[in-house]
Amino acid sequence: MIIAATCGDPGGIGPEVAAKSVEAAAPDTRILLIGEARYLGRAGTLPAMPVAGSVDEALDALVSSGAVLLDVSTPGDAPLGAPSAEGGAASIAYLEAALSIVSSGKAHALVTAPISKQAIALAGYAWPGHTEFLGEKTGGIPVMMLAARALRFSLVTTHAPIRRVPELVTTDGIVRTGTVTCEALRRYFGVKRPRLAVMGLNPHASDAGRFGDEEARIIEPAVKELAGLGWDASGPVAPDTAPFRMLRGDFDAALAMYHEQAALPVKTLAFDEGINVTLGLPIIRTSPDHGTAYDIAGRGAASPASMTAAVRAAAAMSRAARMACP
Repeated sequence: MIIAATCGDPGGIGPEVAAKSVEAAAPDTRILLIGEARYLGRAGTLPAMPVAGSVDEALDALVSSGAVLLDVSTPGDAPLGAPSAEGGAASIAYLEAALSIVSSGKAHALVTAPISKQAIALAGYAWPGHTEFLGEKTGGIPVMMLAARALRFSLVTTHAPIRRVPELVTTDGIVRTGTVTCEALRRYFGVKRPRLAVMGLNPHASDAGRFGDEEARIIEPAVKELAGLGWDASGPVAPDTAPFRMLRGDFDAALAMYHEQAALPVKTLAFDEGINVTLGLPIIRTSPDHGTAYDIAGRGAASPASMTAAVRAAAAMSRAARMACP
């Protein structure tokens, strides 16, 4: 099992958490780090591993080593602790190399350390982040899932102002997100008959229309359509009880209508263990559920727990996918 893991923005904690996660990988998992030795060394976190200058050299080294660094040379010097054009360009270079490796079948999954939207923009790129880049390059329509322990939330809308959420929530969007989620639960998580909670948008799922009509107009028709497609979908489920009910075992995943419906329970339950899983792509991709943390970059104090969880999740999803293949 080979996991291609990018080092993220070299000005942040990405290189540090990526390097630290190597030591916690399962015995059957080999890590191909994509980054630069000069940046890994800044936080004193360059682990003992071979450094390769080409993909073929890196893959050869992985035969006898649990981890190898593919040293991708990028121009300039990204400053530590701040977004920069150099850091943004390096982030994209690592990501392009990793995606090529995974798409060609030379690695089983992609794990991405944190990057900065500001740094990417400074480098002249239009992608807001990993998800949009991967969607464009693979031709997929990504679905964001935030997960920790027994919680799995797929987002109907992602990073949008709250005032815009009601207009962005559509019946078609809910059905597509639910279908992608249920298919992923079967293929990557070993859930034969997924039970899906479709969360309401308004408090108490509108309490029979007292607090809004989106549940009746948009969400209920989506639940019926999902059921008509053969999925075990329930809803609208009150947003304040859906996380508890998932932990209790009533559901295998939930559809969140907006970002905070998912992020709040995941980060409250397991701040250091939450991960982001991108569904709807032809490849497996996970990432830690935190940012670049420029304020602590270079100190050697960053926790690798979320990055480690992302690596382990990617490996588990890869195993499940291989078992699901006829």
